Amino acid sequence: MLHRRPARLVLAGLLAIALVAAGLVLSLGPDREATRAYSSRHTFTSRVLDLCVDATARGTATGHRIGRGPFARWTDVRLTDPTITATGYALERGRCDRTRHVSLEATLQQTWSGPGGSGASIRTDVGPATRTLSQFNSGNPVRLPDRVFPGVVLAAGYPVEGEIIVEARVLSGSEGFGYRSGFTLDPAAG
Repeated sequence: MLHRRPARLVLAGLLAIALVAAGLVLSLGPDREATRAYSSRHTFTSRVLDLCVDATARGTATGHRIGRGPFARWTDVRLTDPTITATGYALERGRCDRTRHVSLEATLQQTWSGPGGSGASIRTDVGPATRTLSQFNSGNPVRLPDRVFPGVVLAAGYPVEGEIIVEARVLSGSEGFGYRSGFTLDPAAG
């Protein structure tokens, strides 16, 4: 019995080394640029403020993948034009009346992160406006962390998670809303 246990451990160790070597071989591959447009929209309703707010987050993500498979490296991952828009409408019988714009001010915030949870946040106070409020970051890309071997997430793509927050302010008060958004940057998809 004592002689079998070390043999099993050696066999298990050799199997683990073979799996890692196979992963490295599978990860070899061409460098690829990836670009992906993203967009998400959410409507918030406030009976307290008697309004609804359409919030949209959109932009373009770019990155450079070196290799493929679970051990691929991602570098220079950026959101090149992250934008949030918020439009306020009157609330009529519990529904948005998109024919009646409401003048509002807002704090718009977007926080984006990659594997490992670190990332960047943009926060802006805008308004007042009777149409659409916008927060944009053109010309100054949001940089996300590189994902380097051995990948934090065992996938070929680069997962991006975002949190969009809108704090709407009108004469009668203020209320904050938020939602999560996500996508995967992947050269094979684009």
